[in-house]
Amino acid sequence: MKMIRKAGFMFVLAMVFMAGCTGSNGKNGAIGATGPQGPTDPTVSWVLPVQGANDVYTDSVIKVGFAKPMDSSTINASTFSVSTSGITVTGTISYNAGSQTAFFDPNVPLAQFGYYTASISTGIKDSSGNPLPAAYTWSFTAGGSSTPMNLYISDFGAGAILVFNTAGSAQGNIFPDRNISGAATLLFGPEGIWLDKASDRLYVVNLGANSIEIFENAGTANGNIAPSRTIVGASTGLSGPSGIWYDSASDTLYVTNQSANSIEAFADVSTLSGNVAPSRTISGSNTTLQSPIGIWYDSTSDELYVANFNDASIDIFDNASTLNGNIAPSRIISGSNTTFVDPIALWLDDSSDQLYVTDYSKGAVDVFDNASTVNGNIAPSRIISGSATTLKVPWTIWLDSSNNRLYVSNSGGPSVLVFDGANAINGNVAPSRTISGANTAFTSPIGLWLDMNP
Repeated sequence: MKMIRKAGFMFVLAMVFMAGCTGSNGKNGAIGATGPQGPTDPTVSWVLPVQGANDVYTDSVIKVGFAKPMDSSTINASTFSVSTSGITVTGTISYNAGSQTAFFDPNVPLAQFGYYTASISTGIKDSSGNPLPAAYTWSFTAGGSSTPMNLYISDFGAGAILVFNTAGSAQGNIFPDRNISGAATLLFGPEGIWLDKASDRLYVVNLGANSIEIFENAGTANGNIAPSRTIVGASTGLSGPSGIWYDSASDTLYVTNQSANSIEAFADVSTLSGNVAPSRTISGSNTTLQSPIGIWYDSTSDELYVANFNDASIDIFDNASTLNGNIAPSRIISGSNTTFVDPIALWLDDSSDQLYVTDYSKGAVDVFDNASTVNGNIAPSRIISGSATTLKVPWTIWLDSSNNRLYVSNSGGPSVLVFDGANAINGNVAPSRTISGANTAFTSPIGLWLDMNP
């Protein structure tokens, strides 16, 4: 009994002691041994260009990464600024919640060899309303050139692959730097293209000839040159081939077949030539494939995304690396809420978990949040459309996430459109740059590939 009383007494003493030591909610954590964790100040994780950087590309976007989710409404021209020689630089400011990154995209390229200072103020707050504890400022110097990028365009009507250098700043009625065309190329209605950078090899899906043309030495290929190899013939199963995806890890080329309502997978494609059968074929009524065109393979989740042109839908297949036969998709994005008319091409942005879809007839780019789980009759979170966009029969899309830019091949332009501030643009917005005019040699640009480090 005494022992029980003593234990009870000690328990009461312990409770009193703990109560005396309990901390209050500290701004940066607990005060006292048992105080609950208080809110943490938002901090800057990284910036680009980095402090003191020299020879920064003149078409660079200034970026700030934060350590926690931020309130996007507090990131604006009054809290995020860039200046040079005391003059404020104008630009588009946006915030990507997925990557917790703020972007400042200058309205005009940085001046060659100009010295710039970027600054964010304490007016920026996190999603809980906590402000930055102190302003953050850093400086850098612009170089003498824009980002080296080569833009490859397949032109269906011209039977050509057109290559433009310095795609990061190219605009207007400009001549291509290279033009792969002529009878020897065997290009007849080229659509999807894929540059295997590691092997300097260009794959071209040739709808008009039901073939795949393969060009070696892609980085210098020019003029009326013959392909190194051609995959063609009845055994290939190619019938209206359009979309293309190359998985370098397995050396497998996926091709969508508009006419056959199928997807052909060619293993060991880097050595294939002639009338060869695919290693796998995804087809049949269960697949719901109806004139499939756009294709995207997510190697992380082993999922295959396919744009169904005639069914106004996006099919998503699990276990894509082994998929074969009459298999039903795991998810389908379709229904009136999607606003799809003729979805034609795809881009999956893993960093923000967003799916971009070009719509051929609607003249739009639809953006869906939560791409990894989206399913059913879901409305897009953003729709880029309207007369100001000049989108007419948009086809392939490319998201340059490093510079927060969206490239769209505009077959009905004919043109290539470039939209800055890609992670936030919505509605009837004009492109930042347009590549168009007689000198471009465009007739119906379809396939698009941006070589970021030529």
